[in-house]
Amino acid sequence: MKRLDQFIILEGSSKDALQEESLGPTNLSEPVSVTLQLRKRPTAYRLAPNKHGFYNRMQVRSMYGAEPQDLPIVKAFAEAYNLEVVRAELHKRIVVIQGTVAQIRAAFKVVLFDQKIGNKIYRTRSGPIQIPRILDGIVTGVFGLDNRPQASHHLRYRGGLAKLRSDGKPDAFDGNSLASIYNFPLSDGSGQTIGIIELGGGFNPSDVSDYFQALGLPTPVVKAVSVDGGTNTPGVDTGADTEVALDIEVAGAVAPGATIVVYFAPNTSQGFLNAILTAVHDEKNQPGILSISWGGPESNWTSQQMTAMDDAFKVASELGMSVFVAAGDDGADDNVGDGRAHVDFPASSPSVTACGGTTLFYESGMKTETVWNDLFGGATGGGISNFFARPPYQQSLAIPSNLNGPTQGRGLPDVSAVADPNTGYSVLVAGNWQIVGGTSAVAPLFAGMAARFNKLASRHSGLFNSVIYGQSGSSAFNDIVTGNNSCDGVQGYSAGPGWDPVSGFGSPKGAELFALFVPGKNENLSQGKGH
Repeated sequence: MKRLDQFIILEGSSKDALQEESLGPTNLSEPVSVTLQLRKRPTAYRLAPNKHGFYNRMQVRSMYGAEPQDLPIVKAFAEAYNLEVVRAELHKRIVVIQGTVAQIRAAFKVVLFDQKIGNKIYRTRSGPIQIPRILDGIVTGVFGLDNRPQASHHLRYRGGLAKLRSDGKPDAFDGNSLASIYNFPLSDGSGQTIGIIELGGGFNPSDVSDYFQALGLPTPVVKAVSVDGGTNTPGVDTGADTEVALDIEVAGAVAPGATIVVYFAPNTSQGFLNAILTAVHDEKNQPGILSISWGGPESNWTSQQMTAMDDAFKVASELGMSVFVAAGDDGADDNVGDGRAHVDFPASSPSVTACGGTTLFYESGMKTETVWNDLFGGATGGGISNFFARPPYQQSLAIPSNLNGPTQGRGLPDVSAVADPNTGYSVLVAGNWQIVGGTSAVAPLFAGMAARFNKLASRHSGLFNSVIYGQSGSSAFNDIVTGNNSCDGVQGYSAGPGWDPVSGFGSPKGAELFALFVPGKNENLSQGKGH
């Protein structure tokens, strides 16, 4: 019989020790909140989707929620180790428990240490997590034991002084001008909701209204949702504030009629997962599109973390949600520094559309576009996943060999658009105009385009990859054939005809792309003022 005092290692939970010097074990009386992820119901339990193949959130609860019979077992475990069950959300497959460090150590056989990272002290761990044997097969992930930063925003600043136009604004792109350049179909995205994940920072409503007034566009409705104590807190982290402003302003300038819901969460593995789950299962706001501009190299994640978040993205695709994720700004190295090629997660999830970056020159109606690779300002992420297998939609692709070995993993990015800060985006943050770039600008650009698609089609678009990897998908993109993402002495991948692991299919031809989603739809596809 399985007992509560017999332990096994939780597969995929091991973390490497940090290089920073330990400050000693964490105070045993410090409170810790932990998220347990539970197994999902058997996949054989299916309901009928709508005519477009998607499900509603109530159906998803029934099909992909946790097994109700597992909850009493988890509660018995918590009681045995004097842990409080804070909440159980079976539709999200999570149970949140709380206890002291001493209780957590006993329950998971881990030692928690304080370590200084930068100017802050974090709770960390190394090695695997253990769980009682009775939870084997029931608990598939444990998050929150450490609270070190998990991801970085993919934002780059333009160096030097910005060239100003006669109106006092920077001479740079914005979402509305790019919608015209990339020929997005004419729509304001009204009635659609775009969710944005932020792991820090905040926005000032005055910046939002002033920005859209300057562009001559209506100001979109912007809401903030708190996850795990994360809040809209501008003025604390200027880099994160700029990321938040970029995400809101780019998506909103493409689709000013859409509602934008910003999910603020702590920058931890637990916070990131719970933010995604909150957005996916948000019955009140019901976002149909999700934009994520944060991530980190796959090697910085445990396999339980990547699997848990990929599971959430799979549920999103079943709901018809389109999820766009920045592919990273550090080229093939992805800021790891071990001389090997790496890709960024969550962009490497097969259940999202990974967004790479280009350098775009546009003048007098003529555009020239190449792979973004600036030795001093960053380079687009991209390559072959070392964790995720090649998805079915990529099976027919001639994907280059993985530079790290024989594995045939998921290739990314899927799409791209301008990300070079030297040909970047104007943003207004803390009352000041700036020019920025990074692949974090590309995710909200595609999110805004998806809002236009959804408005015109009167339905959700779902996972873009399911459509664009079809036979005619490449014809709906500007093929990027010049450049590579070699970076920091690491050999990367090169652009070429068709799909490649630096630019994906290329940058969008909006009208042609929309026609792939809604064949034969007769709309006025010429781009105007964005509304």
